[in-house]
Amino acid sequence: MGISFLTRGRLAEVFNGRVIADLIHEYRWHIRFFAAVFMGSVFAAIAAYKLLGAAPNDWRPAAVGFGGGVVTPLAILYLVLPRQRFAEFWVAMSAKESFRPWLMSLLVVFSAISLAAGVAGYV
Repeated sequence: MGISFLTRGRLAEVFNGRVIADLIHEYRWHIRFFAAVFMGSVFAAIAAYKLLGAAPNDWRPAAVGFGGGVVTPLAILYLVLPRQRFAEFWVAMSAKESFRPWLMSLLVVFSAISLAAGVAGYV
């Protein structure tokens, strides 16, 4: 069974009177920005292991890399976009990834906890 029960069923096709496919097209650069920052953060975490000499069993670079890769672009977009447009972006991104918006929100909460734990581990 796995976690497929979390994503079972059809996703909504309309959000606030706008078709989801149009939202995905409109926010495609925002979604690409999110992906680029996430990948940069993950590569920075890998570089911390390889170049900076972090121990292979040290969890903190991975926690900061993953958590920062999710939280940082969302915080930037939240500050830049008006609230209505951020909600549309959030729905577009979750639909693009075939996730439910609440499941994406849960991922962000766990990423924020990961980031906080990783940063606290360095202090």
